Amino acid sequence: MELTALLGLYSNPKRDPRFHTATAVYVGQAHGTPVAGDDAQDLSIVDVDNLPDKLAFDHGLVLSDYLNFRGTGQVAPLFKD
Repeated sequence: MELTALLGLYSNPKRDPRFHTATAVYVGQAHGTPVAGDDAQDLSIVDVDNLPDKLAFDHGLVLSDYLNFRGTGQVAPLFKD
């Protein structure tokens, strides 16, 4: 895997109702076949135009930030109003 950018840091205390988590999201290029690990029972690869209606936690925000990055090259702002 080759990391190409740090997309953003996500740490809103309300992003996960179980406890406060902070996540660093990177953009990268990967090759090969992904495999579910200890944090996922299964996985699937879907086209961005065919995503499920509901995503977990704040992943919709992360995806929106990524799509903006893909179109503009701008990473997510450190703080959002």
